[in-house]
Amino acid sequence: MQIYAIADLHLAIGVPEKTMEVFGEPWISYHEKIRERWEEVVAPEDVVLLPGDISWAMHIEEAKEDFSFIGSLPGTKYMIRGNHDYWSSASATKISKILPGNLHYLSQGFSLLHPKKAIVGARLWDSPKICIAPECFQSPLLGKERHYSEQDEKIFLRELGRLQRALESVPKDIDQIIVMTHYPPISSDGTPGPVSEMLEIDGRVSHCLFGHMHKVRSPLEGFGIIRDIDYRLVAADYIDFIPQVIK
Repeated sequence: MQIYAIADLHLAIGVPEKTMEVFGEPWISYHEKIRERWEEVVAPEDVVLLPGDISWAMHIEEAKEDFSFIGSLPGTKYMIRGNHDYWSSASATKISKILPGNLHYLSQGFSLLHPKKAIVGARLWDSPKICIAPECFQSPLLGKERHYSEQDEKIFLRELGRLQRALESVPKDIDQIIVMTHYPPISSDGTPGPVSEMLEIDGRVSHCLFGHMHKVRSPLEGFGIIRDIDYRLVAADYIDFIPQVIK
């Protein structure tokens, strides 16, 4: 069994008016690219982690075709929500009823990949404590500083609490934890922050996989292995829609 990751699929099969193709390359024919490149690398026995922004659907019923598309691809999949996953406001019961059997929604707690390896996830949010250098982007304007409101701080702290509870729920005999976040969990230069400190204190986290960042320079300067944790951007357009193996 191999473990792969790819974020920001931004599927719009059920809501074609929201297709990412309006942004031009590399999003032209992106549904076809996802299927073709996924099937080239992922086997049925593999696991694929999806760190958010799965579907543009506003409501859970509209997401059904996108979830069916993911279900038709090889592997067992685990997803978390991103900031554009508006369908995730539905109840856990409604979501579970509509998902294919090989697609799982990780909204809290953990899932076991095998007896000694677990995955946890949380969306996170923007925070002034996590800074992404403008040089990471194709245009410096994409990395310009933004204003953070009190509401931003409340959302970030709420998400941080969710991640903390998820980590604490993992049994102590689990040796390795893979974390999914949608927003970047650490500053691009590796400066410690509230998320990275939490992961380091746990001591079992090997990887933190995230997305959210688009129009990023390749190769990306920053992130990587920082204090023994591999922080990896797996946004679909950055990785050319090829699921990345997680070792």
